[in-house]
Amino acid sequence: MTDPIIDDNNLTDENSEPLLIGITGGIGSGKSSVANLFEQAGYTVLNADNLAKEIMKQNTNIQTKLRSSFGQESILQNGDIDFSFISSLVFAEGNTHLLKELNEIVHPPLLERLFKDAMEAAEQGAEMICIDMALLFEAGLEYGFDYIVGIIADQKVRVARVQERSHLSEQDILIRMKHQIEDQELINKADFIIDNNGSFHDLEQSVNFLLSFLPFLPNNKHEE
Repeated sequence: MTDPIIDDNNLTDENSEPLLIGITGGIGSGKSSVANLFEQAGYTVLNADNLAKEIMKQNTNIQTKLRSSFGQESILQNGDIDFSFISSLVFAEGNTHLLKELNEIVHPPLLERLFKDAMEAAEQGAEMICIDMALLFEAGLEYGFDYIVGIIADQKVRVARVQERSHLSEQDILIRMKHQIEDQELINKADFIIDNNGSFHDLEQSVNFLLSFLPFLPNNKHEE
């Protein structure tokens, strides 16, 4: 007699839709490294930041809005978007309203694209779809996910990581951090937390442990 607890048919019926997982964390936390490890493990990963930049480059309507909000300097002579220039404006002291305006321009088409790509992945049989998104909680999107994985690290560690890969000064990095969710709030809100203060090997072990059970959890939030 088949044990109903491990009956494959029961598992399929109860969890027929793919899990939708949010992966989030502040600048320098290692969020993208975690997302890459999920992808290497064979799961679908959508990178919100990369998709946002792609949309901004391709959508002429968005480019028109960018010119209107941030000036002609936001568009380079070759037609590309000057992301560095826009970042320097929206993260400047006292320009919180410009960051909000940028998000209002980019987020609607970005969410539409994420939904489209997630639906396509589901139709192709993906069992778990992960969205790598820094401003997940800031955008109020937490209720759209089954589970959210938050990545945290000490401020000094994060600053050092960002300085290794970019030209940003410590002050620039700290300003960006102010516009992102604090680690303690992330700990309180996320379903799972990965502490990424150690080595990459430590991070791999943490992700492998999480992946040992996360894909087998039931659908949760987005079905409520």
